[in-house]
Amino acid sequence: MAWAAGGAAVLAHVLFAALSLRLALIDLRERRLPNGLLALGTAGVAALLVAAAGLEARWDRLLPAGSAAAGYGAALVLLWLAARGALGAGDVKLAPVLGLVLGWSGPEAALLWGPLGIAAACAVAAVAARLRRRSVFALGPALLAGAWCGLSLAALGG
Repeated sequence: MAWAAGGAAVLAHVLFAALSLRLALIDLRERRLPNGLLALGTAGVAALLVAAAGLEARWDRLLPAGSAAAGYGAALVLLWLAARGALGAGDVKLAPVLGLVLGWSGPEAALLWGPLGIAAACAVAAVAARLRRRSVFALGPALLAGAWCGLSLAALGG
């Protein structure tokens, strides 16, 4: 039973990895994040994390995950409203799944390492776009890379 519990959380992260790769490639190529893929991916990650919480009897992990999903979503909505054109609606819809996986990893991942990783990745993407004399760039890959940096730092113990 222990493997099954850990397995659900591992599967959630594997799904998030596959989703991250697919979304990043689409956004780089087409400059959009498809609604259907975002919805299915987010629902799948959420369902697997709920299953992991039930199998591990770790319901306490769902509150930080859900709170981070809501917080990241709200933060990106505010950025979207404040800086029209700087990010797209797909970037806003990507935020909850980022919050889910970071929040599952713990408050430190969601509140410190995730935002730092995302800020750093977005800064690198902005500088790279500037060096190529582009005024716009796909933000989704930077958001995803930053979230993975945050997850990695949290796993290493910060």
